[in-house]
Amino acid sequence: MASSKEAVSGGIKYVNIKLDVIFCVLDFYERRGANDQRVMGTLLGSHDAGGVIEVNACFMVPHKESDDEVAVDKLAAHRMFELHKKANPSDTIVGWFATGNSINEHSLLIHEFYTGACVKPPVHVLVETISKINRRIDVKAFVSSPMGVPKQTLGHMFNPVTLNIVQHSADTSAVEIFKQGIVEKSKVSPALSDIDLVRSSCELILGRLDQLIGYVESVLDGKVHGDSHVGRMLTELIMNLPQVKPEQFKETINRGLKDNLMVLYLAKLIENQISIQDKLLTMALNA
Repeated sequence: MASSKEAVSGGIKYVNIKLDVIFCVLDFYERRGANDQRVMGTLLGSHDAGGVIEVNACFMVPHKESDDEVAVDKLAAHRMFELHKKANPSDTIVGWFATGNSINEHSLLIHEFYTGACVKPPVHVLVETISKINRRIDVKAFVSSPMGVPKQTLGHMFNPVTLNIVQHSADTSAVEIFKQGIVEKSKVSPALSDIDLVRSSCELILGRLDQLIGYVESVLDGKVHGDSHVGRMLTELIMNLPQVKPEQFKETINRGLKDNLMVLYLAKLIENQISIQDKLLTMALNA
């Protein structure tokens, strides 16, 4: 039997949304028209049998809003969905997104449009581009449920649903590069090589290990009161570590580093060969 929380949320337990989807929404917002206050669009993904929605992609849908009405370009939304289906046949429409910090009366009208376009109840993801309180980007998910007196005029209310932002290792590397552009005057951060990424990751790990060792030593010396939750996490981490001798670990690292350097050398060699071939072809054509 479903819990009361799941019943209110339409049987949806939580929503998983990829980090690059959030970046796409922010990009849509930055490229919006001069007179547009916010942007909205379609969320694409899949429904899990256990009540989990996976959001894998999105696209913006042109729309016009005024104080009295809202108009959505349904033809553009349909064409964009057909194009997406050709490349991702397994994806379906799971809901819609909008930027802003609140849900207004226009949100209900747009939600009704997506209710007819979705096989299951749609989810609404609200992306607050810049919070006035904590200066951060907040992402929230909502589902609509009917409310009112039976056999009388019914309304709808948006109920929050747990949302998880899925971040992969490649996303983490990209975010680290973006963070470097914050301190740069030109706001341009060049892409790091594989060696630089490995060095940056090692420096980050060493810094966190120093912080962890300092905490453990402070607890052992009685300077800091130990946290049982942290202790259990450290115990679980140590138990999951592979039992590898230092010599074997060092050999594995060196072998991987040599393979990486060989790939870089071969890539540079191929690049030089292509450059020489282009110059020879240009000389032959000019002869």
